[in-house]
Parts: sequence; structure tokens; C-alpha cells
Amino acid sequence: EIMQKYFNTLLDVMPCWLCTVMDISDNMPLIEGMFDLVIFDEASQIFPWDAIGSIYRGKQLIICGDNKQRPPTNFFQVSLDHDDEGDEESDDISAFESVLDYAVAYPHKRLTWHYRSKNEELIAFSNQNFYEGSLTTFPSAIKKKKGFGIDFYYVANGNYKKNKRTNEVEAEKIHEFLMDKGI
Repeated sequence: EIMQKYFNTLLDVMPCWLCTVMDISDNMPLIEGMFDLVIFDEASQIFPWDAIGSIYRGKQLIICGDNKQRPPTNFFQVSLDHDDEGDEESDDISAFESVLDYAVAYPHKRLTWHYRSKNEELIAFSNQNFYEGSLTTFPSAIKKKKGFGIDFYYVANGNYKKNKRTNEVEAEKIHEFLMDKGI
């Protein structure tokens, strides 16, 4: 109600908003073109039907994403809709088309630099296996050491229980690791 009643005042005070597409649909007044610009980041994870409300509210749209990244999934909704006993339907984590899939028909640019990883090892696998080595990455300034980049920890006797979506042995190992690190 506050958003509906005082939106223009709030927009004057805060001209830039950071919201999920669902926050926009649930909380913002339905006014066509009320925002000068709407930007979707990680658009590969946004369902098209969830994006429509935000698109309607914007005068311009920028869609950022990578179709080689995680697509939208119904995994969490399915998890909430079913009990722990599990059934075949609850194992459905199939991917859906994203708003990014619909945006490919419009002019686009491909970014080729990857700079966010503190350790190049974190992007190297994807760069070689998904991007055919086309990303420009930057070597780490820190020498490889345990706990930085990618480490392998063997967990004996791990057993994934599909109906509960758990692996208690692995979870216990992660718990021990975090406790040892004081996290």
C-alpha cells in the first residue's frame, strides 16, 4: 500500500532501484514506462513470464546474461510443493526457456572478458569447455595454495538419497570443514 500511495515521492528520493522481477510485480504500481531503464542481470535465470511486469514498467530494456549459465528451473518450487517422501515428479529439475532466449532476436554484443574470479582456475574449466577458450581471463596475483581456487576433498562413503535430495556424509564433511575454518 505504501508503494502504491507514495511511489512518486519514493522515486524522487530513490531514482535507482535494485529489485527482483517478482518484487517489481508484487510491490510496484502497474504504470507503463514508469522507469527510464530496466536492466536484467543474469537473465538466463529469469522466466519470461516473470519478466513481463518489469518490461512493461520500463521505457528501455537491457538484458544481460549468458545462455551457457544456469537456466531458470522449477527445482525450488517443486521442493516446496512436495513432501520429503519424494515421488518421481519431485525429482523434476528440468530447465525452462529464459527471457534471454527471447532476447537473441534483438541486437546484442558478446562480452569476452572475465575478471570476477580471484583465481583464474575458477573460470578456466568453463572457458575451455563452454566458451572454446574465447574468454580473456586474468592470471591470479596470488600463488596457488590450499584454500584458494579449487581444492579436491575426497569424501568416502557418500550416498546421495534421491528422495530426500541429501548426502548426509558429504554434509557432515562440509560442516567439519567449516567448523575447522571457524566459519
